[in-house]
Order: sequence, then C-alpha cells, then structure tokens
Amino acid sequence: MARPRKEPEITYTHHINLRLTDVQYEIISENARHFNTGGIHSLEMRKAIGQGLSDIFRMKEEVLKTAGDFQQIRKI
Repeated sequence: MARPRKEPEITYTHHINLRLTDVQYEIISENARHFNTGGIHSLEMRKAIGQGLSDIFRMKEEVLKTAGDFQQIRKI
C-alpha cells in the first residue's frame, strides 16, 4: 500500500517592509507586548479595536451620505 502524499507546504512569496521612526517602533512593540500577554489586556484591546473599526465604518457611511447630497446639488 502506498504512503499518502503530503500536502504541499505554504510558501510565502510576498514581503512587506516598513520604515519606522524609533518612536513608531516603540509604540508598535509596546502594543504587541500587551496584546500577546493574553488575559484581560487582550480582551480590552480587542474591544477597543472593534469599537474603533465600528466608528470608522459609521464615519464612512456619514461621508458617503454627505458626498451623495453634494453630488446631487452639483447636478442641479
């Protein structure tokens, strides 16, 4: 009986490079440390991120409504 074939391994071909100032790097590192600690800190950060995303989408909807009104005025 033949051995089953292995699934092909994932190859990563896309790279992302960032240039950060020392301050930006420290902020990201600090956030990563807090986020990776688990427990209550991670839950709080997830809630804050979720709230921030919902705020962004709410603002986007408001902007689209305003822009739509502006486009209608310009057509008249």
